[in-house]
Amino acid sequence: MRILTVLLLMACDPTPAVTDGNTNTSTDGGDTDGDTDGDTDDAPVEAGCDDGLDDDDDGLVDCADDDCAGFWACDLPDAMNHQTRIDFEGYTIECETFFGKIDVDIDDCVTRFTSPIQLTEQGSLCPDCDRTYVGDVTVEEDSCEDLTGSSDLPEEARFGFVFLSENERELWTVDETGAWVYAINLIRSDDGWNFVEGAVLPASPEECSNGPLDLGYVTVTLEFSDQP
Repeated sequence: MRILTVLLLMACDPTPAVTDGNTNTSTDGGDTDGDTDGDTDDAPVEAGCDDGLDDDDDGLVDCADDDCAGFWACDLPDAMNHQTRIDFEGYTIECETFFGKIDVDIDDCVTRFTSPIQLTEQGSLCPDCDRTYVGDVTVEEDSCEDLTGSSDLPEEARFGFVFLSENERELWTVDETGAWVYAINLIRSDDGWNFVEGAVLPASPEECSNGPLDLGYVTVTLEFSDQP
């Protein structure tokens, strides 16, 4: 059983237009500052920064317009730091063997790998995402090889993101067939974009004739933090 398969298994309306709150409009109907030339203090602005329109008729649309500076969708990250951590808490199982029932203690283990990921336009890109990021993986800890039967960890991290709002993103990953699949929604927290999920891990050990058995509890933690 591949440890990344466990990760994907546990990942078991369109966004309405958002405005930047500016409602100023131009007018030529009189003075508001005491001048006599008909000018006003209110200049037209880009009222909607994600509506695909040139609201103030200056030839610049949405994020290309300086009026939208600071709007969340106009300041998407070009780089992130990423960490995946898999914590396994082993149970004591009752294994039926040729010689009778025996209790087997399943060891705890931890797998943890990190990756600084960068915006990319190369290689396999997520077709349904706003942006795709890629980076080399550094394995910082992997004591779950005995449990999974292999240490088949990725050498490259590749993630797609759909930016739903200032506080929510869709995360897309590549499955074992090489296809892009939706994984989870990430919700913004004080320290980044995190997801934590846990589940009991069943398996059928070869030495036990009474499988599948619940070997323990696995917790998957994904952490992403935007970089300037």
